[in-house]
Amino acid sequence: MRIIIYDRWLRHDITVPPDITRLLSRARDPMKAAVPDKYRTREYGKGGRWVVDWRADGRHRKRVFRKRADAEAFVQSLDDTPLPAAA
Repeated sequence: MRIIIYDRWLRHDITVPPDITRLLSRARDPMKAAVPDKYRTREYGKGGRWVVDWRADGRHRKRVFRKRADAEAFVQSLDDTPLPAAA
C-alpha cells in the first residue's frame, strides 16, 4: 500500500526552506505567520493542513488532519489493518 502525507498549505513544486515550515508550525494563526506568498498554496490557512493520501480496495482515498501527529497516527492505524485476502 502506498501512503503519502503531505502539507496542503505549502507548495510542492519549489523547495520550501525548513525555517519557513518551522515558522508556520509554531504560529497560532497561519494568516499572521510571516510565510512569503511564493511558498503558499491557494488552500493556505483553510481547513486542515496535513493530508494522508492512499489507495485501498483499488480506490484512491484522502483524509485531512489539522496536526501532523494525528496524520501519522492515522497512517499507523492503516498499517495495522490487515489487507483483505485475494479472491
